[in-house]
Amino acid sequence: MSKNNNQNVSQAQNNNHENKKEMKMEKQNMNQRGGEEYTSGTGGPGLPGGYSDQPLGFDAVLQEENKKTLAGGTGGLGGVPEDSEEVIKDYSYDDLLAKLKEEVPNITDKKFLITKVRESDADYKDVFAKASKIVSAKAYVAGVYLNQLKFLRSREGGWMKWADETFPEINKTARENRMRIASLPGVENYFDLGVERLSEFGRYYNKLTVKQQTTLSDDPIGMMLREHGVTMGQPFENNRTKIDSIMAHYDLAQKKINVSPDVIEKFFKAKLKITGADRKYMALIAQKDEKAPGKYLDAVRAAGGEREGLLLEATPDASIVDRKIKNIDTQVSKLGSSLKEAFRKEEFEGSVDLEAIDELIESLQKLRSTLRSHA
Repeated sequence: MSKNNNQNVSQAQNNNHENKKEMKMEKQNMNQRGGEEYTSGTGGPGLPGGYSDQPLGFDAVLQEENKKTLAGGTGGLGGVPEDSEEVIKDYSYDDLLAKLKEEVPNITDKKFLITKVRESDADYKDVFAKASKIVSAKAYVAGVYLNQLKFLRSREGGWMKWADETFPEINKTARENRMRIASLPGVENYFDLGVERLSEFGRYYNKLTVKQQTTLSDDPIGMMLREHGVTMGQPFENNRTKIDSIMAHYDLAQKKINVSPDVIEKFFKAKLKITGADRKYMALIAQKDEKAPGKYLDAVRAAGGEREGLLLEATPDASIVDRKIKNIDTQVSKLGSSLKEAFRKEEFEGSVDLEAIDELIESLQKLRSTLRSHA
C-alpha cells in the first residue's frame, strides 16, 4: 500500500473514531433526556424531556444510517470488506461514497449487481418503515395538541378561520391530517402505515356515528384490517396492496359506491389506479345498480386499463336530479329547525363531530354564494 493510501486509511480511522465518540456521547445525552423522537413532543410543564437538544440526536441517527447504507452498498467493491461492521470501522462516509461512484460503473458481473439490487431494496424498505413510524409519531403529537386547541377555541368562536390566521405555516390539509390521526383510538400501534393512510382511516372513522364507532371497540384500525383478511403482526410491505384496497373500499363507501376490497385489490395488483373519472362514473351507475361499480372495475382490468367504450357518458335519471334540487330547500329548512330546537332545549344527543360542522358551514357558504350569483 502506498504512503498516500496509508495516510488516507489512517485519517479515515481517526474520523471514524471521532464519529463513534460523538455517537456515544449523543446516545448518553438521549438517555439522560428520557427519550428520542418523542422527547420534543412531551417536553413542557410537568412533562419529561427537552426540546433544543433533540434534533442533534436525530441528525446523528441519520448520519449513522447513511453510513450503514453506504457500507452495505460498497461491501465487496475494490477491496472493501464484505462485513459492514468492518467497513464502518475502516472507512469514512466520504470514502464510501467516492468508492461507490468510482467502482459501480466498471462492474460487469450481472449476478453481483442483482444481489446488490436486492440487498439495497431490502435496506430501503427497512429504513422507509422506520422513517414512516417516526413521521407518523410526529404527526400524532402535533394532532394531539391541535385537537386540544380546537376544543378550547370552539368555546370562543369558529376554528377554521382562526387556525388559518394563527398557523399560516401549516396548511389546512396538514392540520386536518394530524388531527384525524390523533383522534383514532389505538393509532399508536399502526404508525408504520404512514401519515396518509392513517389520516384516511381517521377521515372514515370520524364520519361514523357513535354507535358505529363503539362496534369497532378501542382498535378500529385493527378491526377493519382483520375483517378483510389482513394478517396482523407482519411488516407493512407484506400487506401494502391489501391495506390500500381496504382503504379504497372505505373511501368509496363514503360516496355510496360499494366495491369489495377483493375486487379493488385485483385492480391494484394489475398496476391500475382508480381515477377521478372512474369515481364520478361509478357514483352515477351505483344509483341504478349497486353491483355496477365492481363490474366496471373488473371490466377495466380485463381490458388492460383501457376505458374506451367502458367509461360511458352517464347521467342520472332526470327524476333523481329534480328530486335532489327540490330537497336542498327542504333539508336546509329541517336542519335549521332541528338546531333551533336543540338550542332551546340545550340538549345534544351523541357526540358532536366539530370537523363535520366546519365542513357543513363551508358547504352552506358555497351554496349561498352559488344561489346569489344566479339570482
